[in-house]
Amino acid sequence: MLTAGEDMLNSMFDPALGIAVTVDYVRDDAVIAKGIPAKIGDRFQIKKTDDLNIRTREADFLLRYADLNIIPKNRDVIVYNNEKYQVVTIPGGDCYRWHTRRTHTIIRIFTKYSGIQPPPEE
Repeated sequence: MLTAGEDMLNSMFDPALGIAVTVDYVRDDAVIAKGIPAKIGDRFQIKKTDDLNIRTREADFLLRYADLNIIPKNRDVIVYNNEKYQVVTIPGGDCYRWHTRRTHTIIRIFTKYSGIQPPPEE
């Protein structure tokens, strides 16, 4: 049963399904992995002021460890849609967790993106 579940997870990375996104992984300004498939889950927060809105996006990226082949570190960067998501430690944990705890084939990496947007027009 566990094998069937991991097979299903791995199938999500098949580009033909159109589920996965493509990301680059950067450490110390050097691209470690380019154009690797990933799954993304996220949460948004917007802080509004009179002059601008600050958009924060916390995103969890699922990557196949074989595509990445390194253990994530704080301040690494995942580039998705030309936006840079900084790898961050979550409270009470690390900056990553094994999504497949038994086989360590898929890794979940915690990131954060912050950007400034003009406020919506009224």
